[in-house]
Amino acid sequence: MRHGIDDADAISTVVADDHVIGLASGEGFLKARAEGLPIVAFASSYVLSSMEFFTLPGTRLLEPADLQGKRIGYKPGPETDISLYALIARNAVAQSGIKIVESDQALSDLLDGRIDVLIGHRDVEGQALEITGGLTGDSPRNNSYVWIPSLKAVVAGDIVFSGVHFVVPKMHEEWLRTLAAIAALNPTIVVAGHQIAGAPTDASSIEFMKQYMQYFDQSAASSKSAEELREKMKARYPNLGLETLLNSGSQAAFPAPAK
Repeated sequence: MRHGIDDADAISTVVADDHVIGLASGEGFLKARAEGLPIVAFASSYVLSSMEFFTLPGTRLLEPADLQGKRIGYKPGPETDISLYALIARNAVAQSGIKIVESDQALSDLLDGRIDVLIGHRDVEGQALEITGGLTGDSPRNNSYVWIPSLKAVVAGDIVFSGVHFVVPKMHEEWLRTLAAIAALNPTIVVAGHQIAGAPTDASSIEFMKQYMQYFDQSAASSKSAEELREKMKARYPNLGLETLLNSGSQAAFPAPAK
């Protein structure tokens, strides 16, 4: 029995000697067969792939069909190649409707918007991804963020809004605690779940949200109607996007009387 230093070592030993049994990964075996090497498998084990799909907030990816129309990036490798094309074939995803991008910097491509979907492991391109979930953002205890220590970057999802209005709930202490936890990481990059072009992509977006909540609370306490609250917020923040969320938040602060 020959384990080999790696797949290539084990496979080359088996090819050279009919009396040797080798131990290699499934990816290595399939690659060798594809190259026409005279080897056969008589036993195998199967484990679920540890590959995962990563997107930025706002990109819908709930099922294989959602890959249509998207740019899919990955760092080339036997496991990634096999898993990606097996997924496409098994789910009848039309390759004409997707763009597959091989890149040695796929993670940076995702963060910079050059691809829509990143396929890989939580350790992508040698960079660990730390996922923290069950947190309060724009919904209670249903949000998560990804921390990339080597880049000092946070992909914050619906926890962080930058350059836009957002709905401030009456009880937002837990949301503030989530923001404080992200700020404690001292990130240099913060990818907000909702933002407008040119909005800050650093930790200043967290401070903006804290000040926005504080001013909203003060304005709600000193206003007599949703319209008055809305006008105060627009006067303080005249250039923010997503004004529909300001309208919703103002109405929630002054709900219509029950009939």
